[in-house]
Amino acid sequence: MNLPRTPQSATGSFVASPRDVHFENQREHEQLYLLLRSHEVVNVPWIAVIFVMLLVPLFFGGLVTAAFPNFFDTVSPFYAFILFMFWNMLVLMYGFYRYLIWFFSAYIITDKRLVDVDFVGLFHKDYTETTIENVQDVTSKVTGPLSVLFNFGLVHVQTASERSEIEFENVPQPDVVTRIIGELIMEQGGALRGRSSSTAHS
Repeated sequence: MNLPRTPQSATGSFVASPRDVHFENQREHEQLYLLLRSHEVVNVPWIAVIFVMLLVPLFFGGLVTAAFPNFFDTVSPFYAFILFMFWNMLVLMYGFYRYLIWFFSAYIITDKRLVDVDFVGLFHKDYTETTIENVQDVTSKVTGPLSVLFNFGLVHVQTASERSEIEFENVPQPDVVTRIIGELIMEQGGALRGRSSSTAHS
């Protein structure tokens, strides 16, 4: 298997031949080829929200001071500090929650299976897998200027298993992912139609 060279970081979004990585229901001697997550750029919106939320107390304090110049003279500095720290703690907890959802929602390609792990909240997980033999078709699509710029998109897998479709959403280098799945099929004596497309539009 001709795999690209990638940094060996378990926190990355595209890791080839990851070392010291194990997943639920992994079989003995099963070899990991790719560990995928949504591209890091998809995290930018919620990270921006966190920065804005961290600035809310300063913005709110400025508005209150402009409208009521003596307002904070009546508020204990200790209680104001506690409220400020409580707000920041809530914001940082939200950021940590979003990071955990991104980190644990992973797509895994091994020499035997395709695995899709989707976390919807911290206490609900959708786990889907299919064997390589059951893959019937795989396509990739890169849509939009941001996706084209950073080369991430959708990999759609059609299977003959109970769940007929598996989708790897917003993964980096979707054309490479499609090629690797196709090579796995060919190595196991199967036939596969693989297609990729790129569309840049707003």
